[in-house]
Amino acid sequence: MIQVRLRVVTPVFIGGSDPNKVDGHWPLRPASVRGVLRDWFRRMMADLIGQGNEKAWSGNLFEIEEHVFGSSAGQASRLLVESPSKPKFDGADTPVGRTPAGIAYLGYGPYRYVRGKGQVQHAQAIFPGQDIEFCMRFRWRPGDRDEVKDAVRDMVFGSLWLWTHLGGLGKRSRRGFGSLWVTDVKGPVPDAWAKQFGPLADMEALKKRILEGLRLSLIHISEPTRPLYI
Repeated sequence: MIQVRLRVVTPVFIGGSDPNKVDGHWPLRPASVRGVLRDWFRRMMADLIGQGNEKAWSGNLFEIEEHVFGSSAGQASRLLVESPSKPKFDGADTPVGRTPAGIAYLGYGPYRYVRGKGQVQHAQAIFPGQDIEFCMRFRWRPGDRDEVKDAVRDMVFGSLWLWTHLGGLGKRSRRGFGSLWVTDVKGPVPDAWAKQFGPLADMEALKKRILEGLRLSLIHISEPTRPLYI
């Protein structure tokens, strides 16, 4: 079992049954985590596999993805994502009043113009400074060799790193909202990624970590895919 704790850096606009309200009992759904990990997995692997025509490239990408996340064709996922029974969540709020024009522009949707009030936030969000958690575990298939297990672990942690350093979660995550920071990882972490999570001393350390993480994603991840074809 691997426990991941995330610190909210910028407002996260995610909803439950009501898309404009945070689900206080289950703010971070496992399906949402799997979805964003899968998305960053595709971005990470796209330039590392498949040479030649587009059909061969997409086929190779799907095959590798199926090894990790499973498929509707019947392949079970090797990665399971779970939510703790009592996730750490302090609630959400909807500030009342005017919103600076720049923020409202970037967050159009969650922020809307109201006559007489200007731009105001109408959707709930998980605000900066709060911690949210999820758990990952691997469900190995009969006959999985050690090199296959290592390959899957490396690709999952590579996807997690890319998501939490270059991406976000929820609405308007491509405009700076929904940024998350991994503050703690408990459980077995591949050696190559062990030093790529957790607190940093300053901006220079962040710069070095991002450069190293990108290097690992481009170089280290390309090797582990080979055992999946053998």
